[in-house]
Amino acid sequence: MFKFLIPLFLLTSVMVMASEVPADAVVERLDFSSKKTCRFSDVKAWSSLGTRWAEGFDASGSLLAIYDLSYPSLLDRVVLGRIGGKAVQPAALAQMIEESRADVLENEQEKQETDQLLSALSDKTTALDLDTLPSGWWQTLPWTTPAFGFANEAPASFTLDDIDLESVVKDTHQYRKDMKKAEAKISAIEEEDFKVKELLKNLKFARNPDGSYEMTFEGMNFASRPRKIAGIACMKDGQRTGLAWQALHQVFESAINSVLSPTVAGIFATAMNRFNHYQDLKRHSHEEMLMEALIAAENGEIGSPVAHLSADDRLTAAASVLLTEGQGVGLLKWIFKRPKKEWKRLLKAEVTYAAHSSQWMAEHQRTFTELNPRFALETTAQKSEALLMLSRRNSLRRGPWIAVDYSKPEAIRRSRLIKEIEIVAVDFASRFIVPYGTVLRAVNKRIIEKPMTDAKIWEARLSSHLENSSVIPADFNRWESELKTLSEQRVNPLELSRSASVKLVSDRKAALNIP
Repeated sequence: MFKFLIPLFLLTSVMVMASEVPADAVVERLDFSSKKTCRFSDVKAWSSLGTRWAEGFDASGSLLAIYDLSYPSLLDRVVLGRIGGKAVQPAALAQMIEESRADVLENEQEKQETDQLLSALSDKTTALDLDTLPSGWWQTLPWTTPAFGFANEAPASFTLDDIDLESVVKDTHQYRKDMKKAEAKISAIEEEDFKVKELLKNLKFARNPDGSYEMTFEGMNFASRPRKIAGIACMKDGQRTGLAWQALHQVFESAINSVLSPTVAGIFATAMNRFNHYQDLKRHSHEEMLMEALIAAENGEIGSPVAHLSADDRLTAAASVLLTEGQGVGLLKWIFKRPKKEWKRLLKAEVTYAAHSSQWMAEHQRTFTELNPRFALETTAQKSEALLMLSRRNSLRRGPWIAVDYSKPEAIRRSRLIKEIEIVAVDFASRFIVPYGTVLRAVNKRIIEKPMTDAKIWEARLSSHLENSSVIPADFNRWESELKTLSEQRVNPLELSRSASVKLVSDRKAALNIP
């Protein structure tokens, strides 16, 4: 009997919550139950929206969605990293973790795990030969081309499709079933015939003279068209896209976790993790660029290209973006917290962090000029010093985060290149390290990768602000140097350079007859 009472209780709870929502609440405007999907072919008219977006309208003139003209497709060959090159030594890794941990808010368990890991890395008796392919590794892999396994030397090149993952997972039937389901979802949402096999064939490893392997993504046959960045008539489309890609990630992650061979797990996981990371970072960065414009419009700031949208449409666009970023948990969060309330909470949090930054600057007698309430230009009597991210969650000990340091504009990019090499090396090597491998991956992601990812996303928002400011005649081209620097320090191979991005927008506008 109880099994029938539980769903009845949940249904009753939801109905009670719904009855408490004010009649004029914007929840009624945001239809979470809607299955309406806006396809690219539904767009019959376009209108330019700022420097990188366009509005798509249906045949009746209703706004369907906002599209990102600058979003790169998966067409080009890019380098994802290198494995097997002994690129990172334990002492260097320990120093990097130690330097970065102060910028990360850790709970007690994370602190203890980090301390234990640092102790292991500094222990000279601990054998941590990082990023090393085992002797004769290729002879232990389940190849789809058996000749690879019998060769006297490691293959000059291979793809992930050359490794027979199906033969080493625990449940082959379930693996195939999950893979087909993920394929179908992505194909429907992307409006492309997506095949996992094609993705695996295009994740390639090429041997270097020192025996290491360069990982590359060779590009796929995807249509080069704008991406829907926020649904208006179809708010949940972004969430569906995120969930579909997340499902594919989980299928591979589950399969890799069931593989007993650390070499197979290391090769497969490292390539897929880097590809997925760069894809997610690209998607999230572009979504946050639009979010910056929406926040500027909400605050009545000059230059926002979405200021002409109605308050309801702006809220719907923001909900669409946050649902995409929240994916699985986003829907419940927005239903129970109410969209308008959550939107206001986000705006309030950014004001709070900006106040922390301003307080720190005043206490340290540093001067700055606000670009808007979220970003600032630090100055002295003689020159500009740095572009600051005031509203990025910060440490009162260190003050606001620096996006561009005018005294050494290349420093952030160089530091990130080193960290990217370390992240790839650790992701691969941790599969061979017992008992610290799992902890090493977790610490690496939390302390090295996550702060860098957060910074890149906030820098994307700053880029959005600078671009929109440049539309104002008095500021035209003022920030071009800074925009180029921010573009270069993204260190995301799936992104375009500043000049290539501008050209892509121009080409897509011409192709779609957008003024």
